[in-house]
Amino acid sequence: MIVGEYTGMKIQEAKQLIRSLLIKTGQAIIYSEPEKRVMSRSGDECVVALTDQWFITYGEPEWKKMAEECVSSMNLYSNGTRHCFESSLDSLNQWACSRLSGLGTRIPWDEQFLAESLSDSTIYMAYYTIAHLLRDGDLHGRSTSSLKLEQMTDEVWDFGFCGGPRPEFSDIPCSILNKMKQEFEYCTRLI
Repeated sequence: MIVGEYTGMKIQEAKQLIRSLLIKTGQAIIYSEPEKRVMSRSGDECVVALTDQWFITYGEPEWKKMAEECVSSMNLYSNGTRHCFESSLDSLNQWACSRLSGLGTRIPWDEQFLAESLSDSTIYMAYYTIAHLLRDGDLHGRSTSSLKLEQMTDEVWDFGFCGGPRPEFSDIPCSILNKMKQEFEYCTRLI
């Protein structure tokens, strides 16, 4: 750690102290989900639930190629870090981006589901590049935006995030559409 009260400590040490402090001060709770296979006392494999889920296809060849090119162009601290990124890319194929229970954010297109935590953080990094435009500058959702949920079509998202064509049938003003695209592209150039 190089900043703050825990300067000079290894992350593993500071992480435990910060965790304890956050729990003690009521700023966090202990929350766990199984990270590996769970076996019952009788030796049977436990399946919590077999449900429908939404998936992000990280293994799609074009996306994977772009991610690999991005990693190869990164200036990283060590080759070990690079290897970890490359290994992660190799292990991802279809990633379940939703679940039915637990803590998290509702998926806007299917509100019975919560965004899975890795996907939540990935999706929100993209979303927050334009959130201020969708919320009239108020990221806490207290204002009423001139944009409505039904206006945010796949074509609008494709234009803003994927370099797609300008949506033909959108009634969102061109100035806002262009600003969304500009804000997202600016942030992705920084990465």
